[in-house]
Amino acid sequence: MGQKHKELSVCYNDKIVTYRFGPASAPELVLTETVATIDFLPWPGAGRSVWEEVRFHTGNHTYAVFAGFDRLYGDDADTDQQNRFFGGVTVMRAGETLANLTCHPETTHAPWSGLFDAKTAAGLRWDREAQIWRPTQSPSPPRNGFVPSSCVNNCPLPKTGGCPYSACEKWGAGHKA
Repeated sequence: MGQKHKELSVCYNDKIVTYRFGPASAPELVLTETVATIDFLPWPGAGRSVWEEVRFHTGNHTYAVFAGFDRLYGDDADTDQQNRFFGGVTVMRAGETLANLTCHPETTHAPWSGLFDAKTAAGLRWDREAQIWRPTQSPSPPRNGFVPSSCVNNCPLPKTGGCPYSACEKWGAGHKA
């Protein structure tokens, strides 16, 4: 993070998602939402950058945490470069940006692919066409008389490990929300 000794983490289990910001021993802000209601935008599946975003809402404030990595390729398979991680949070009030804080790349772990699976397990599916989460039993709206395969097939992103998935976390893999 741009501020000294501040940490940002997003942790989750099968029921809740927690945002923490501030010193690890005494966070300044802790927000919790259910997996079913969290505003989670998964990677769209295209491009060099693999990223995801989780938005926490409290009153008229929104904390949009983003994390990901750039897939860097050389001219041939033997010259691929190490992925470059990025992450941070955008703080908004009533839609107006108040702050953009960027994580130090070496402290960033991303993304939260398992959150996609947790939302699916909670009975939701990602509608790529509408860019929203829908109840599993809710049919996708037809487009030009047919339902596109991207609306029928729920294609979770590859898993990258276990909880927690965090941007700028230093608490270690054993910490759970």
